[in-house]
Amino acid sequence: MASKGTIKNTLKLDLDQRQVWSFFCPLCAVSRRITGSAQPGQPMHYVQVGLCALMFTLATFKWFQFKGMVSFLPMWIVFEVAYRTRVRARVRCPDCGFDPVLCLSDVDRARKEVEDHWKRKFAEKGIPFPDQNPVKKQADQQDRPTPPNQP
Repeated sequence: MASKGTIKNTLKLDLDQRQVWSFFCPLCAVSRRITGSAQPGQPMHYVQVGLCALMFTLATFKWFQFKGMVSFLPMWIVFEVAYRTRVRARVRCPDCGFDPVLCLSDVDRARKEVEDHWKRKFAEKGIPFPDQNPVKKQADQQDRPTPPNQP
């Protein structure tokens, strides 16, 4: 029987071998740590999808014979879409709602998502959400021309 210390060391070794992303949220500066890789393609991923394709081929052998192994490609596509979706969900900041992937593709939509996140947080606390960003309001006032002095 393995001792408790050996099990702890084994678990610690497994966690140390995982790829860990450490970064700060660019909007709220909260430190973030996410385990795993951003892209699928680890050898284990190929083995898992290959085994699924093999099981599909065995289950449908009567109809497809060995042509069922072509199912690897659609299964890989489904796996990759699901994997990337999960990674994107983990990258989003839970504190401020900032989504870096959305920010790279559509900045205006990313700003709206962050604003919606804060509106939900304010609503949960029962605090009214400010009508306009004070920094934006101040910039708008500076852009307006001053009226001429009238005697």
